[in-house]
Amino acid sequence: MAKVFAIFNNMNDITNCIKNISVDNFRGIQHLEIDGFSKINLIAGKNNVGKSTILEALFLLIGMSNPELPNVVNTFRLRSNIANWDHLRYLFYNMDLDSKIQLTGVVKNENRSVDISLQNLYNAYGQSNSSTKMQNFDSIKLTFMRDGFPSQMSSVLSIFPDGRMNRQIDPVYMENTLARFIPASHENDLGVEFSQFLKNQKNGNRDVLLQILRKFDANISSIDMLNDGLYVGFENVNGLVPLAFAGDGLKLFLNVLISVANSNNDVIFIDEIDNGLHYSSYTLFWKSLIEMERNNKTQLFLTTHNSEMLCALRDVLKENTTYHPLVRFFSVSNFKNEMHAYKYDADEFIAAIDSDVEIRR
Repeated sequence: MAKVFAIFNNMNDITNCIKNISVDNFRGIQHLEIDGFSKINLIAGKNNVGKSTILEALFLLIGMSNPELPNVVNTFRLRSNIANWDHLRYLFYNMDLDSKIQLTGVVKNENRSVDISLQNLYNAYGQSNSSTKMQNFDSIKLTFMRDGFPSQMSSVLSIFPDGRMNRQIDPVYMENTLARFIPASHENDLGVEFSQFLKNQKNGNRDVLLQILRKFDANISSIDMLNDGLYVGFENVNGLVPLAFAGDGLKLFLNVLISVANSNNDVIFIDEIDNGLHYSSYTLFWKSLIEMERNNKTQLFLTTHNSEMLCALRDVLKENTTYHPLVRFFSVSNFKNEMHAYKYDADEFIAAIDSDVEIRR
């Protein structure tokens, strides 16, 4: 195993990127605080409890200066590259467009916060026209602060009646934290990530990658980047197969593998990690993921509600206690519109699973 993962052994240990987060008025979350994130953070809960929303809130906090990002997170839900401007209203709790989404947290040991609000075009550019009462909002504004910067900053994205869009990003701010979001559909530009992987690593890394992939499917013979995307070769199959046709499980496994290996990623968010994976692959998934993580700088946030996936993680943690400090489990519940995230360390997680405690709430 050590030889297989030697490619990921070139990163020094660093402090976990995101320490905590507080979320207000975002999607179905009126208020939620989560503290004590570790290197690998698994979030579980019932359907529609807000697991994906938590990942999106963390993603927005990382990209707080990008006014296009609120629309981007809607594309994750739509499983499309296009989100209608009207969809922005679904970002706000109870669709109250007069409220502000407020996200605060500690990232790389620095406090940061962002307020997200909808405005009309005049307010967005600091002008006024009190005689005009606009029925629709045409601008989204991100107002943000971070330690080390002297004042409040803002970015704005506006849409004009003719459909043209205008983006204004605060020139003072430059984000130094990079994040990647893998939505539940697992549809994203893996080709770009694979090219970056090849660029960052030494010669022979493709062979190491294949060793790991063959543990997932022994028939995999090659993986290649062509002009129109990623292709996979299989034993006894004539020609290469586009990754899109190779199965959701392989696509997810490769997506996670390459994203974690890339040295340019600080944080990776993976929604519904069990989607497309056969239950027989769960143990291999966890072993591969944790082994890569302990030799890499990347911080992971994942969601699931699959009990077999939780049991597989329990078994892997039992088998190797050196993994314990890396893993935190958060059980999210919503009772009478009050949300809570209950934190379990590895030992507490194992004990809960062994005792048949329903920790998915």
